[in-house]
Parts: sequence; structure tokens; C-alpha cells
Amino acid sequence: MNRLPGNDLCNVYSHLTDSNKRNLAEEMVKIQAATNALPDGYGYGIMDNYEQKPEAESWYEFLEDRLNLFMDIIRKNAVFDANEIKKVITIASDLKEELSTIRPRPFLWDASERNVIVDKGKISGIVDVDDLCFGDPLFVLALTHAALEVEGHDSVYTNYWTDFLNL
Repeated sequence: MNRLPGNDLCNVYSHLTDSNKRNLAEEMVKIQAATNALPDGYGYGIMDNYEQKPEAESWYEFLEDRLNLFMDIIRKNAVFDANEIKKVITIASDLKEELSTIRPRPFLWDASERNVIVDKGKISGIVDVDDLCFGDPLFVLALTHAALEVEGHDSVYTNYWTDFLNL
């Protein structure tokens, strides 16, 4: 199998200029927009085709399930106090009505700090795209921002991404 030139974004991020990060963000917005142009799904969550039974009936339900899964993983691994996730669950619960109005739009949920292959400051490809997530495309932006922060990187890339989306 041929390998794309470059490396995962997280592995080259510290060597990128702000201009590179801006260009990458602009490319990612275009890539995600092309994915968002596909038809809406019939439910919410991560699926490998339109015929698959959706994980959830609303975006809120999907997020609630994910947050509970993360809380269980954090509790099991004792990385930090899992009760902190309860605060996030409470915030999501307060936003239930708003989160339940989100359409099941397709997006590349796993195109975050990994799976985005960067070569010479440009995206040379995205790998591991065997499924889509249906729901709020901002999910991948949030995942990317959190992952870069956890890995000790700045948020310049995700800030540009946010700017290009006019958020």
C-alpha cells in the first residue's frame, strides 16, 4: 500500500507556521463543507453507511451517550476526577432543547489532530474515513481543539477554523 507523504497533524503541528495553520484550517473547512453537502442522515451518531441503524434519535442523545462513555473511561483509568464530567453533562442537559434541534448533517468526525496527513504545510490527505458522524459538524472542531490542547499545542489552527466558519 502506498503511503501519503507527510505525517499526522499532531506530529508536525509544532513545526507549522501560523500561516500554515491558517491554510490548513481553510482546507479543512472546504473538506468538511464538501462532506456536509451530502444528504442528512436518518439519525445521529457514527455510521459507516446511510442504511445503518443510527446510534441516537437526536444530537443531544448522541452527546449524552458519549459523555457517559467518557465518564466511565475516565473513572476506570483514574486520569482525573470523573465527577468533572458531570459538570459537562449538566451543561449539555441545560442545552437539551437547543441540541435536539440540530440536523443530522454528515461530517468527518475523525479528521482531527490525527488522520489528517500534512506535508509541507498542506493537507496531503485524510485517512481512516470509513465512517461519518451525523449531527453537528462543530463536534470535530471541538475534538481537534481539545486534543491539541491536551498534547500541549496552541489553538491557532482551531481559532482559524472557527474564524473561517464565522463563529
